[in-house]
Amino acid sequence: MRLVGLMQMHDEARHGNLRRCLDNLSMYCDDIAIYDDGSTDDSVSVAREYTDHVIEGGAQDFMWETRHRQQALERAISIGADYIIWIDADEVFDRRGTEGGIRDLCETGKSWEFYELNLWRSETWVRRDIWVGEHHERLWKVTPGMRIPEKRGLHNQLFPGGLDVETCHDIKVIHYGFASVESIERRWRQRSALGQPIPVRRRSVDESEMDLYRIDLGQLPPGVPAPTDEPMPTPIRYAEDIMKEAGL
Repeated sequence: MRLVGLMQMHDEARHGNLRRCLDNLSMYCDDIAIYDDGSTDDSVSVAREYTDHVIEGGAQDFMWETRHRQQALERAISIGADYIIWIDADEVFDRRGTEGGIRDLCETGKSWEFYELNLWRSETWVRRDIWVGEHHERLWKVTPGMRIPEKRGLHNQLFPGGLDVETCHDIKVIHYGFASVESIERRWRQRSALGQPIPVRRRSVDESEMDLYRIDLGQLPPGVPAPTDEPMPTPIRYAEDIMKEAGL
């Protein structure tokens, strides 16, 4: 059974996420296929330390995310993938998944969904009042002719059609995409430029009813350090232009 990781990236080396993600993938994958969406930092050179299968997409065009993911999928299949595990460049799988759980699921003959834990302005505090129950089809059993439906825009289907999907497994995806003020504000501005509705974006900067809990440090995968005494984040105001646009 050959398991290939699938990832898309843009400037993740600069944002401090890339090596953490690639180190994690390398612990349970036989190889990795990556689509680079026009990075302007050294993300491509870092990625090539881990795999020969990096597709350089030229100028950034995030609105064609589905087309780019299909190209990475085709590369993964071309190098003999029996199973494909998708992860974003600012994520890792938890310790159970990393230390064998993902590969064990490849023996089931099914595809699998996983829930996400969003770290919030920290490395150890998880936010649970928004995106509760967020989950995606992450582990795909390769089948003949599998394709991701191609559609321009945000929030389209990012997995192949026709998967034989089991219910969500209790292995978790740990997401660092909101782990700092800088990353939250960057995401707001990126999504604003791409036309995401304000009410959807507002959730990420409205901390008036923020509910956090401390992650069990034993859930973190090997090689991912975390402070043992990190204080719980308290509600803040983000950049004034963002708060004004959000109506907060």
